[in-house]
Amino acid sequence: MSSVDVVIPCYNYARYLSQCVASVLNQEDVEVRILIIDDCSQDDSEIVGRRLAEQDSRIEYRRHSINQGHIATYNEGLLEWASGDYVLLLSADDALSKGAFSRAAYVLDKYPNVGLCYGEQIVFENEPPLSIKNKEKLSFQITGSQEFLESVYRNGSNPVPTPTAVIRTTLQKTIGGYKPELPHAGDLEMWLRCAANAPVAHLNAVQAFKREHQNNMAKDFTQTILPDLRQRKLAFESVIYQYIGQIKNPKELLIYSNQSLANQAFWGAHALFEGGNIKLCNELLDFTLDLDPSFFSKIEWKRFKLKRKMGPQLWNLLEPLIKLFH
Repeated sequence: MSSVDVVIPCYNYARYLSQCVASVLNQEDVEVRILIIDDCSQDDSEIVGRRLAEQDSRIEYRRHSINQGHIATYNEGLLEWASGDYVLLLSADDALSKGAFSRAAYVLDKYPNVGLCYGEQIVFENEPPLSIKNKEKLSFQITGSQEFLESVYRNGSNPVPTPTAVIRTTLQKTIGGYKPELPHAGDLEMWLRCAANAPVAHLNAVQAFKREHQNNMAKDFTQTILPDLRQRKLAFESVIYQYIGQIKNPKELLIYSNQSLANQAFWGAHALFEGGNIKLCNELLDFTLDLDPSFFSKIEWKRFKLKRKMGPQLWNLLEPLIKLFH
């Protein structure tokens, strides 16, 4: 029977921790171990974590005396503690679906060359729909390293939901942990590193439930878009430079990612313009041209140039009339 080690970082998530742990302990057809790492929480996480560890020998609880941040916490569990066949990083506010490990272990057991196996997630606000039923017949696709990388670089976004990402532990230790310089795009960079070293499997099944907090949902778009795009750019570059000798057409892949990120920046600038945030709109447009200078000659750019001359107030007044005649 295969073993899966689960690292559960926890910071002020005492109210969710028991449900998260239960979703792991209820997994079938695999042996599981859990490490709860409490990063100096200020709520009742210590009380809950110690109680859970006392109730089940498969659970270990650790508490940091000083907050070390999420990157150091992740790496402590993934690199120093994990020793099972496979490893999963699962936030204390998320949960696994029934049979998630059985499905992932089946693929990873049968195809020893596969390094990463992931599936779908359901995002929820209050209570996860744990009773959801997946199809009984297992369905999955295995994608080769180069094909997976090209797809992600073309798309410019992270395709792997973190709560579903089960990694072969030997691969995790080979490629190393999360990078401190990428606090907001570490997951994307991690999956790219996995893919640079091994094929990737995608399960056509709901593997996890991702909690969306109200304060996260209300997070200001203007505060996140440019830092997020910059972090993804660094993530794409980091993997290319690290594995330039084993990735085919590295320059081409970077062109793909730059074009995709430029497109996302451009349309983000549209949204900010219409919201009246001209300063950040202009910053995103500068970022667009830095990534893809050819944007300057595109028809979309010329149309937007006209809108910018009008200004957001006049444009928002005229837009309904313009749409009537198109």
